[in-house]
Amino acid sequence: MTTLSVINVANEFIRLAREQNNKTLDSLKLQKLCFIAYGRYLAAENDKLFYEEIQAWKYGPASSKLYNTIKCCKIEGEQFLIKLNKRLINFSDTDFDIFSYNFKIQPDISKSQMNIIEKTWNDFLNESGMDLVLLTHKEGTPWKQVYNGNLNEIIPDDIIRNYYINEGNH
Repeated sequence: MTTLSVINVANEFIRLAREQNNKTLDSLKLQKLCFIAYGRYLAAENDKLFYEEIQAWKYGPASSKLYNTIKCCKIEGEQFLIKLNKRLINFSDTDFDIFSYNFKIQPDISKSQMNIIEKTWNDFLNESGMDLVLLTHKEGTPWKQVYNGNLNEIIPDDIIRNYYINEGNH
């Protein structure tokens, strides 16, 4: 049973980036990492990693909930800043996580969920958000199968699952 939100998954990627002092994480990369982890989990466990739907947007698969939670992420000098609910938050703050601004209780993340999140992070650690856009735009990807120029087209789970079963860890 899926109990996570895309925000919970995003928090884990933010935590991993912060722990490793990784400066490559921006909103575009965060969207794509959440999608890739979702697809991998769907293929491996035949269950959703998080309950929100994935949509086909111009720059690839996206979650409207994640987009609306984080309107803009940018790096200014050495500081990674996130504009969240009209408040600029320093990414390097040790107590920062998106979750604390959106939910009361962080659900437990299972070992299988965490394994997928960590594997996805490690596999794409050095990729940029635009690199992941190009990856998700390749021929045969779920985004390519669904996107028709209209925003907010839902990418069906069976398309995502089949792609990740057949294409492996992409």
